[in-house]
Amino acid sequence: MENRSNDIAVALRLIKKTTTLSKRLDSALGSIHGIGLTEYLVLDTLMSISTRALKRIDIADNLGKSASGITRVLLPMEKTGLITKDIRERDARVSLVKITDSGATIFEDATVTMQQKCSQIFENWSEDDISLVSRLLGKI
Repeated sequence: MENRSNDIAVALRLIKKTTTLSKRLDSALGSIHGIGLTEYLVLDTLMSISTRALKRIDIADNLGKSASGITRVLLPMEKTGLITKDIRERDARVSLVKITDSGATIFEDATVTMQQKCSQIFENWSEDDISLVSRLLGKI
């Protein structure tokens, strides 16, 4: 039972620290670029694909979100011109979400901010610390 208590304590601490990290990054992105961390993650997902387009459900799966949750994120992104929907003539239900040139520019600018902010957050971490945490997170 002791081990389970430690597991829970570690999980809760990780969740709390992740929330703190998310808030700090979200705040920086919002104040400088007018997007939140979730929007940045959507743009990052699209930029990582050679076609720069994915189905909504694939974006949701990639980000660990529900299909309806990602739809709520995508609607304002479409209105502000960060993404477009590419409706398929054969099946309108299967539309692709595509990053726009404006969205790509915002993403590139926001990535500079992300790098600066992450450098500040992890300034007291050694390369070994970063590698260790990366390896441990990979086990989850």
